[in-house]
Amino acid sequence: MASQVAALLASDTAERVDSMNEAQARRALKTQLHRVRLLTLSSFGFILFIALMLVNVRNPRNPVDQAIWDFFVSNRAGWMDPVVAFFTQSFNTLPDIVYSLVAIIAIGIWRKSWWPALTISLSMILAPAAMVVVKNVLDRSRPPLIDRLVEETSFSFPSGHSTGIAALVVSVYLAMHAVLSRRARLIVGILLALLAIAVACSRLYVGVHWGTDILAGLTLGTTVTCLVYAVFPQIMQRK
Repeated sequence: MASQVAALLASDTAERVDSMNEAQARRALKTQLHRVRLLTLSSFGFILFIALMLVNVRNPRNPVDQAIWDFFVSNRAGWMDPVVAFFTQSFNTLPDIVYSLVAIIAIGIWRKSWWPALTISLSMILAPAAMVVVKNVLDRSRPPLIDRLVEETSFSFPSGHSTGIAALVVSVYLAMHAVLSRRARLIVGILLALLAIAVACSRLYVGVHWGTDILAGLTLGTTVTCLVYAVFPQIMQRK
């Protein structure tokens, strides 16, 4: 009788071990799939960013940029000027740091994990750092001073605001990915994307950037953030 009980216990233990091994294997596979997807996105982003850089090296005042800038500046509404100016300055460096800290604390408490602190922090440090390097290497001039609604003194390409908001929203989305349902991911993704687009367009409205500056900033922020999460893809898995 004792031997039968021992055999049953051994069989049950073996089944549990097999089940655990299978679950771990599935988890490892999902982690690798996330890494591959993120690396693929960052590769496309890198190629696009390099292409935008080359466009600006060859022709800093290209007609497409000029047409986009003319459209935004010529279609301003007087009552919106102070609103957009306030909105765009709400995503300067200091506010971005505050938003990042709030996201780190909120998502960290929600997920009961320190991973969001690491990945969001790295994204918000590395993306702006890369942006500053490129700005000073290309030293592209901003649009005419007379048509600007806010004061900016740094170079134009890529847009720092667009880089920062892209890094922030992509990092927040990826940090929340594991704890959201598919429907929630879609809704949150759309809302965050709209926020990034609004910030990017506000830079065109206030007349401090060219169109390719904005696109390059969004691309750079997204690319760097995807690379960060490709290094730490486990954050996109449930515990």
